[in-house]
Amino acid sequence: MLPADINAQRSMFGTRAPIHSGNCGTDVPEDFHYRGWTLRRGLHDLDAALAWAGSILSSLTPSSYGPLGAALPRLELAKCDRLPCREPDIQETFQALHFDMGLPLAERSEQSGYLFTMLYFPADGEPGRAQTRIVETDQLLRQRRFHSERVRDERLRDYADRFGDGWTEPEPYVTGRLGCFARVVDGMLESHELLSFHDKGTWEWFKDGPASPDGQREASAEIEWWRRHGFRIEEIEERLTLEPGNALLFDNVRCAHGRIGARRSEEIWQIMWGVPHLDASEVALIRRHLASALAKAAV
Repeated sequence: MLPADINAQRSMFGTRAPIHSGNCGTDVPEDFHYRGWTLRRGLHDLDAALAWAGSILSSLTPSSYGPLGAALPRLELAKCDRLPCREPDIQETFQALHFDMGLPLAERSEQSGYLFTMLYFPADGEPGRAQTRIVETDQLLRQRRFHSERVRDERLRDYADRFGDGWTEPEPYVTGRLGCFARVVDGMLESHELLSFHDKGTWEWFKDGPASPDGQREASAEIEWWRRHGFRIEEIEERLTLEPGNALLFDNVRCAHGRIGARRSEEIWQIMWGVPHLDASEVALIRRHLASALAKAAV
C-alpha cells in the first residue's frame, strides 16, 4: 500500500530507510548501464513502478556506477509527487534540458543530491501528447573541448558559486547548484550568456515572448544556442511520448531531460531518489564528471 505522505510536494528525505544498494541481485538493464536511462512498459500501478525502479537501484554497486558509487548505500526515496501541479493558467508547453532539483557543483556546508528520477504515467490515465526529451550528458559535452582540466573545474565551480540557481527575495541567495544543463557550457564561456536563468523556471529558459502553443519555438531556440557554441544536440536527443503504464528511469547526473508539449494537471508521477547530505569530495566528483566530458573531443 502506498504511504500517506506521497504527493505532498515536499522532500521525503529521512522518512524511509536507505535502499541498501548492491544487496538485491536483480539484473540492471543493459541500457541503464550504458546510456543512463531505461524505459519499462506495462506497469499496472505506482506500486509496481516503484518496485521495478527500486529493484534496479538497489542492485547498483559502487563498481558498476561511476560518478557517486560510494554514496549508493545511503540512497533513499527523496520525492514522490504528481506533476504538473501548477495552476491551469501557468501551464507550460516546454521544459529546457535540466537536472531535477539542480546538481550541486560548488562545495557548501550542506548539499543534498537528487541522483535518480522516474517518470511514471498511470496505467489508468488518459494518453497524453507531451514528449519527454532526454540527452546523455557525456555524449553531448564531448562534442567540444574547453580549456585545460584544471581551468574547466575551476570555471564550473566558480560559476556555480557566483551565479548558480537561487533567488533575490527576501535576501539574495545562491545555492551553488545548476538546474539548466546549458549553464554547464555557459560557465566555460569568456562572456556568460545565461546568468538570468538563476531564478527562472525550466519553462522560461530560452523563452522570448509569450509561450508557443506546442513548445517548438522554445526548443528550437535552445537547440540553436547549443549549435552556436559547437554542439549538435539534435543528433543525440531522444524524444519519448510516455503512454499509460510506462515508466522512464534515468540517472540525474548522466542524463539531462526536458519536455515539448503540454501536460494535463497531475498527468504523471515524478519519483526521485538521492542522498540528503553530500560532502565536499562528492560534490567535486559530480562537477568533475561534467567538466571531464568537455575534454574528450578534439578542438
